[in-house]
Amino acid sequence: MNALAISLLAALFLTFCGCHTKVAAPIVQAKEFTPEEIKKTWIDGNKAYQGRSYRLAFKKFHSLAIQGDAEAQYQIGYMYLNEEGVTQDYQEAMKWFRLSADQGDAGAQWYIGRMYYYGEGVPKDAAKSVEWYKKAAIQGLLTAQSDLAELYENGKDVTQNYQEAMKWYQKAAAQGLQSAQFKIGKMYYNGDGVPKDAAKAVEWYQKAAVKWGGFEAQFYLAVAYERGQGVTQDYVRALIWYDLASLEKSDARINRDLLIKNMTPDQIAEARELQKKCKKNKDGYCFVEEFTTVEIKENREKFEMSQRAANDGNADAQWNLGSMYANGVGVPKDAATAVEWWQKAAAQGHAGAQYNLGMVYENGTGVNKDYQEAMKWYQKAAAQGFAPAQFEIGRMYYNGDGVPKDAARSAEWMQKAAVQGHSLSQRYIGYMYASGYGVGKNIILGYAWSSLSAAQGDETAEKNLWTYKGEMTWNQRTQAIRLFCNWKNGD
Repeated sequence: MNALAISLLAALFLTFCGCHTKVAAPIVQAKEFTPEEIKKTWIDGNKAYQGRSYRLAFKKFHSLAIQGDAEAQYQIGYMYLNEEGVTQDYQEAMKWFRLSADQGDAGAQWYIGRMYYYGEGVPKDAAKSVEWYKKAAIQGLLTAQSDLAELYENGKDVTQNYQEAMKWYQKAAAQGLQSAQFKIGKMYYNGDGVPKDAAKAVEWYQKAAVKWGGFEAQFYLAVAYERGQGVTQDYVRALIWYDLASLEKSDARINRDLLIKNMTPDQIAEARELQKKCKKNKDGYCFVEEFTTVEIKENREKFEMSQRAANDGNADAQWNLGSMYANGVGVPKDAATAVEWWQKAAAQGHAGAQYNLGMVYENGTGVNKDYQEAMKWYQKAAAQGFAPAQFEIGRMYYNGDGVPKDAARSAEWMQKAAVQGHSLSQRYIGYMYASGYGVGKNIILGYAWSSLSAAQGDETAEKNLWTYKGEMTWNQRTQAIRLFCNWKNGD
């Protein structure tokens, strides 16, 4: 990721906003930009930055920063820190990061923590570093969560605290950070702050092993299969994971060669045959699909347990069994049988099953496509407050799928789901308020709802925010951000 992308993600405080976020008053007396001028200045600055015309970019961002724009203040701090368009100046970097951080910018808070940790322009101060890392980590910034966890794990310059390390690693891992997932696996393996649990260690190694950069996790996973630690001993799987890890780790190549000497020709042939059937994941890795989840045997046992409970009339088990048939977990995929089990659960009022029936009837999966039947089941689930079903009803009215287009009804259902935290609904209702589609036009509500969606990682909502920002006054933005923060904190 290039520096501009990092800066923009960090500067999008809407993704990591805390309740203290605000739009600052201008630092100096200057002509206040109109929304159109703000938008154009940002575009010009970004274009110059991407073209490595750093002096011009600095000039554009600085004109926004002196008017109190937190995102621009962050960018100016970053450019002073990295000597882009200006002479490197740690004091100036700290000044601008602090201005941005005081408005709640998580990226700026993380950089302040980093500067205190390394003593860049300020005396080294581990306590202040932790303080600022924690501010950013609380807002969900991955790098801050990971750095904070590592400080607590290693006890370098701070008191070692495995519980705090595990807490922050888990938060980062929940956002998909590979290195955090691997560290959690090691902590379970070693019993650092948690009871030793080889099975849980393998579970976390597996999450990390299927991502780019997961060579350490692949190696540890191979060792677990070779030794039977946390999993059934299996030389075939061990060989496949050693092969992957050996792309970067010499000790993996050594272990692999030693393992092959203890394998039968049939085992080696099985491993090579399985590797021919591999599938590339989004990171370009070639994996046998069953290795990236759980053992086939374990899936089959889960299927049989669900089947027994489903036959006894348990609605949750019936819903789960239908899902296993739909996804081919522990049993060959069978869309028609999945529908049968969901119908049994739906008849008992299971909202998830009712929603799934709505989906299959809308898409014609295992049944004939039938919008009216889809709407019927969505409405049953929505009546129980099931947000995904409420969204689907809103979307059907939005698009006119099986019903006449009705923007007002669409907005009504989108709002029901949005208040429950449904990200797509928040994005849709944000757009509807911003454009006046189905509701009275209100750019403040549009910005606030879109911010909630963006805070959950919706990239389209993030892009929409840039458009809305160019149409708003400073006062409107302040109101929208305050509203967003209140909603995010449950007020």
